[in-house]
Amino acid sequence: MESTLKSTQSTADAPAAGPAVATAPDPVLPDIKARVIAYLQRLRVRDPSLLESLADECLQRARKRSGDAGGQLIRQALEEARRCLDHALVRAAHMSNAQECPLLAGLRTALLLGKAGVASDALMGNSDRQAEIGASLRTALPQPVPPEAHLPMPEQTLSFLFWKSVTLHES
Repeated sequence: MESTLKSTQSTADAPAAGPAVATAPDPVLPDIKARVIAYLQRLRVRDPSLLESLADECLQRARKRSGDAGGQLIRQALEEARRCLDHALVRAAHMSNAQECPLLAGLRTALLLGKAGVASDALMGNSDRQAEIGASLRTALPQPVPPEAHLPMPEQTLSFLFWKSVTLHES
C-alpha cells in the first residue's frame, strides 16, 4: 500500500507532459526597461521597487498598444510613463481626464520643479494622502508672467559730449 502511495506522489510531483516552449529572453527589453526607468527617475520617482513595478506596467501597456516593434515599443513605453504621472495628478487634483488641460500641465510643472515639496513616489504610489498632495500642488502652481506691454516711447534727442563736425571732401 505504501508503494502505491509513493508511486502516485512521484507522478503528481512530476511536471505535466507536453510541448516545452523555450522562450528566449528578448535582448531589447532590458534596454527599453532601463530607458523607462531613467525617464521615471527624471519624473522624480526614487523608490526602487516602485520604479520596477511602474516600468513593468508601462512596458506591458506599451506591448498591448504597439506589439513588439522596437522603436514603437520604446516610444509607447515612455508615453505610458507620462500617462501614469498624468493619471496620478488627475486623481490627486480630483479632476476628470479631459478637464482643464492647462491645470494638468501646471500641476505637472509644480511637481517636477519641486516647489510643492511633494515626492512623485507619494503621488504615484497610491498614497492615502492624495487630497493633501493635490492641495499642496495647487498652491504651488507656477504663476504666469503677464505678456509684454509695448508702450509708446517719445522721441529723444541725442547729445554727444565730444561733438566734432566732420566734413567730407570729394576729390
